[in-house]
Amino acid sequence: VYVYSDAVLQTARYLGGGYGICAALGSVVPRFLRDPVYNAIARVRKRIMGGAASCHLPAPNELARMLP
Repeated sequence: VYVYSDAVLQTARYLGGGYGICAALGSVVPRFLRDPVYNAIARVRKRIMGGAASCHLPAPNELARMLP
């Protein structure tokens, strides 16, 4: 099980391409330096990316199209 910055690096490796290169570069940085950066970004991620205050509830016509 990977946690914090290790999980992000593993996900980036899996995605490949430019993300894989970033993961390779990020792996050079020691975990004790990566994890505080990860935690700082996690604290402000909704302000950075924008986030909904609540989850979307499907309308009745949307519910009719979903499997039980």
